[in-house]
Amino acid sequence: MTATVPPAPAAVPPLPPGVVTFPPTPGPPRRGNRLLGAIGILFAIASVAWGCGTLVDLLGHTSSTVRRTMPAVTSVRLDLGGTGPVRIIAEERSDTLVVRRVSQGLRETKVRETVEGTTLVLYSRCPQVLSTICNASYEVHVPLGTSVTSMISHPMRMRDPTGTGAGNRSLFAP
Repeated sequence: MTATVPPAPAAVPPLPPGVVTFPPTPGPPRRGNRLLGAIGILFAIASVAWGCGTLVDLLGHTSSTVRRTMPAVTSVRLDLGGTGPVRIIAEERSDTLVVRRVSQGLRETKVRETVEGTTLVLYSRCPQVLSTICNASYEVHVPLGTSVTSMISHPMRMRDPTGTGAGNRSLFAP
């Protein structure tokens, strides 16, 4: 029986004189690499969880419009948590008309309109967590001479009864 001998490996060329090499030292991975890997994994899990929550909120989207006629008021107080646009329209009328449009996800947008004496109070707030969709906009038709106070963080448009634009101005919360 004849045995075949494999060919000898090719010889490694010698290093130039004065060059010294050290073999790699095996050992455990460095602690910094493990920490960065753990942070990356936690970030990935948090991102996927947030994305799933946002998707569920989008799938639960609903919209509604409510029209309410109330007795005439002498003032309007806005306590709105930055939820959407507000239009106050002063005109010849003997009552107050509130048109509220709400768009929300799974978490409910808190809204209410109440009359306290002769003051109409509009209130709205968005949920603090997982509220991708949250909008409550108002259009309020009030009698001429009605005063408006606001506690809102965004611009508010007021229109004069003639519609000429002479009384248009943006009001900002203090």
